[in-house]
Amino acid sequence: MLIVTFVTFALLNLLPGDVSLELLGSDATPSAIARVRSELRLDDPLVVRYMRWLGQALQGDLGCSFIRSPTAIRPSRCSRGVRAPMPPRADLCSGAR
Repeated sequence: MLIVTFVTFALLNLLPGDVSLELLGSDATPSAIARVRSELRLDDPLVVRYMRWLGQALQGDLGCSFIRSPTAIRPSRCSRGVRAPMPPRADLCSGAR
């Protein structure tokens, strides 16, 4: 399981694009991009970022969605992770298919 999560994490980091540039927009200055990359700790090596993510995931913090919350600069504070209970749904309770 650890191998699958690491390979997935590594492949996601190979995707083109930069989160800091997406957050700031195309007219962002290089110093602003560097500041956001530093705040998000994207400058850390891949293994360090993976170990940080794995430690947080084991505690129920699955990270931050930059799509749903693009203004969030502190990823570890924007996800309630698996600690938030799923609300009951009528179709699950009734056994409907």
